[in-house]
Amino acid sequence: MAVNAVGWGGPPVGAMVFREPALMNTFASVSTNPYATGPARLEIGGHQFGLLAGVVASIEYLASLDESARGTRRERLSVSMHSASAYLNRIFDYLMVSLRSLPLVILIGRPEARIPVLSFAFQDVPADRVVQRLADNGILAIANANSRALDVLGANDVGGAVTVGLAHYSTTAEVDQLVRALASLG
Repeated sequence: MAVNAVGWGGPPVGAMVFREPALMNTFASVSTNPYATGPARLEIGGHQFGLLAGVVASIEYLASLDESARGTRRERLSVSMHSASAYLNRIFDYLMVSLRSLPLVILIGRPEARIPVLSFAFQDVPADRVVQRLADNGILAIANANSRALDVLGANDVGGAVTVGLAHYSTTAEVDQLVRALASLG
């Protein structure tokens, strides 16, 4: 398994975990030290101790998201991640319902199989203009470049797609702000 702390908001530190340690030796060495053995064969340069401390701090932050969580860091992290997941599901459902209330918004993809990120198109309004309106209202979104996948889904026929995402710190007020900004387009 490979992980990178950036995936949960931590510093750019990665790790590989091997269920079977012998598999580690199947990878070619990337070390600048020709005598490196074991895990050192897969390391380039020295450890960045400040970044490693940031990994611990980022995990501690995540473990503290649910103030009612008690126990070890692992136990608190588990409770906090379940709470954050439940919150994200609720706010994402709110976002979906809110966007569906706008007749000119076309949601792209299947809502039952999503992470809290979605793409949408706005009928007869180019994605770049939608993104600019959102930026003017303090909302960060990206316009997806024309792609064959979006073309197959029909997004390019209506001006392209816009992507927004939610995080554990997103609020319903921010969703409402997004919907108001979109409603002002048409």
